[in-house]
Amino acid sequence: MARGGYRRKRPPRKGKFDPSDTKNVKQSSVGVWDLYEEIQPELAHIPGSSRLEPYLEIKQNLPFVWRMLKDISSIRACWFHLALYLIVECVASLVPAISL
Repeated sequence: MARGGYRRKRPPRKGKFDPSDTKNVKQSSVGVWDLYEEIQPELAHIPGSSRLEPYLEIKQNLPFVWRMLKDISSIRACWFHLALYLIVECVASLVPAISL
């Protein structure tokens, strides 16, 4: 127990998602489902910022994507599979245009 015989209320952890927090969470109904979306604190004061949120998330995740690509490129045998995958994806994307 803390001093004085009472417990201090801990501030919410950064990684904890609380759907009842209306300041940081937007709730909307999609049919019979409830959709909870976290509001980015960096964009909370900017009107129309919902369009910028995906780009902010991409910016925040770029270091992880870069590290993943570096780890993949460090595996010598993976270059062949990565190149093959890219070629197959490019060919598959052209199939609808060729079929016209």
